[in-house]
Amino acid sequence: MTEQTDQHNSRDRWDRICRTLEELIEKSEHCANECRAKGFDKLFSEISTISVRMKRMLSEMKNAGPVDGARQDGIAVTIKADDALEAVHQGIEEALKQCKDICAEFTGAETNMNITKRCSDMHEMLRKIESLVQERLKHLHVTSVY
Repeated sequence: MTEQTDQHNSRDRWDRICRTLEELIEKSEHCANECRAKGFDKLFSEISTISVRMKRMLSEMKNAGPVDGARQDGIAVTIKADDALEAVHQGIEEALKQCKDICAEFTGAETNMNITKRCSDMHEMLRKIESLVQERLKHLHVTSVY
């Protein structure tokens, strides 16, 4: 593949990751609104916290941009760095898939124990995503320096 094709694929993949997070935000906000309408204030609070966290993450991820930001001024990302970025992107996609699975179970009618467990699982996945995004930024920084 050419470098331009690699850049395009990376950009598409990063855009897809961001769109998936946007979908999760919409789902969590919908569920939070259902909880509020039903008077489940504790559940509303738990899910709203997740939604706000994902919005912040999305903003940071959009500012981080796709991989080709590291390829400015003719600096090419090394094969080793490309492999590392690929692994990070796969990790983010897997964690987002798990978040989607957890979020799909939100109905707004769960008991406190069920929603607390799901929210805890969701926070764990979000921590993993945040960690992977930071790792991605480190790889991009290293490759843009060399």
